[in-house]
Amino acid sequence: MKKKKILITGGLGFIGHHLSLYLAERGHQIKVADCFYHHITNQQYNDFIIERITLLKKKTIPLEIVDVRNSDRILKLIKDFEPDTLIHLAATANASLCHIDPNEGINMGLMSFCGVLDALKKLGANVHTIYFSSSMVYGNFQKTEMRENDSVDPINVYGASKLSCEILLKSYSRSYGIPFSIIRPSALYGERCINRRITQIFIENIMQGKGIKVVGSGQALLDFTDIRDLCQGTSLVIENPTKSTNQTFNITFGNARCISDLLDILQKEFGKFSIEHIPENPTTPRRGTLVIDKVVELLGYAPCHPLESGYRDLIRWYKNQSL
Repeated sequence: MKKKKILITGGLGFIGHHLSLYLAERGHQIKVADCFYHHITNQQYNDFIIERITLLKKKTIPLEIVDVRNSDRILKLIKDFEPDTLIHLAATANASLCHIDPNEGINMGLMSFCGVLDALKKLGANVHTIYFSSSMVYGNFQKTEMRENDSVDPINVYGASKLSCEILLKSYSRSYGIPFSIIRPSALYGERCINRRITQIFIENIMQGKGIKVVGSGQALLDFTDIRDLCQGTSLVIENPTKSTNQTFNITFGNARCISDLLDILQKEFGKFSIEHIPENPTTPRRGTLVIDKVVELLGYAPCHPLESGYRDLIRWYKNQSL
């Protein structure tokens, strides 16, 4: 396996720092670029960020403070580091923040990516550019299982921003020859997350003696994916460019589960806790399974953390934290 020089924009984020550590462990040379900007005032989450930085430093992964919306800075960064792979993760962290401030969401998501692509164009760099999109691009799933070539119709700003970046990347590829891959993950969970994902909110609230809020009846489907499986799948995209270039991949566990399945695991681990059922949010799409046949057959992806074991690992990790 050829070792890669990989630049990760937004590399201090939840996905980014896990991916940096995983790829460094596989022998790749990693550089992280991040603006160190987040919306967090929670001390525990600040501690998580400090732990991310500490882990990256232990792996001697260099971190550079840079706002990728600054096109001159990102151009210099790419020119100096000369990566053969660029992973773009710099964006507003979740759909809720995009809904609250759509202008900021578009600016952090779409405009930051414009700067990266323009830098690659100016340098004439043959850099395998990997964009992290989202299952949100599909909008309301029209069937229980969605493939990469199924229709996309986002219903919120976050999904629209992600789809816009996909289209922009493909256009730059056609016009300027930039090789690309697009990854669509879903319902991620794992250690040191500060994005207020449902999987973490439930654990944190229960451990703090609070009740949890469940949207609707608890039968909503999500393709819950352990961050470790996403890292495995992404490494296959990076390490097999002849097969992955100019392709879009669903990279999830590949089997949607009900919210009530999460509750069953939580009840076995924590016992009783209060549940409040709340109305559905019209800006949250109905989802289901993302079919992973393509990444399995082309690249040999093999997710190995089903919800029952992966989520229990996360619960055990939380129990070792000071809440």
